[in-house]
Amino acid sequence: MDHIHDGNVCHCQSANPSVVETMDELDFTRGIWISAVNGLLDEVTQMLAEGTDPNATDSFGYTALHYAARNGHYAVCELLLQRGANPDIKTKSGGITSLHRACYQGHLKIVQILLEYKADPLASDSDGKIPLHKAAENGQVEIVKLLIDQEGKAVSVADNKGRLPLDCVSSNHPELRELLQSRR
Repeated sequence: MDHIHDGNVCHCQSANPSVVETMDELDFTRGIWISAVNGLLDEVTQMLAEGTDPNATDSFGYTALHYAARNGHYAVCELLLQRGANPDIKTKSGGITSLHRACYQGHLKIVQILLEYKADPLASDSDGKIPLHKAAENGQVEIVKLLIDQEGKAVSVADNKGRLPLDCVSSNHPELRELLQSRR
């Protein structure tokens, strides 16, 4: 493996090439994102106090809020939002927001706080899916109700394939199908 040291190439070998980390991986493990993934409120608080941007993105365009929302870490989400995290930042790949992630995973309290901080319930990802599609896909009844109450016209939003949120509901969730049909 070649390394560059002071402008010169070194031809040293790693003892175990499978444990070599890329610069992106090193940045991730040293950044706010790993603390957010793991719900480490004290570490996130410290990093923000030291000047870390709450909207800093990793190499894939994910923010700490994306990671905390997906993993159900309410206190971390609340802190990030209080410190200016933008809930509508979209990832580079997929164009998803923190609200998409929380809706799909079924984290109702996080969906509520994201909406309180003005997350856009009509933000679409690269497939044209809005958070309601994601909640419907994964059978998140309470979140579907909340999203419809927040933005009633969401039930009529079609994704890039022309599918409405109703079309994303599996047959295992007849009550969800009924709810979405009744709101159209």
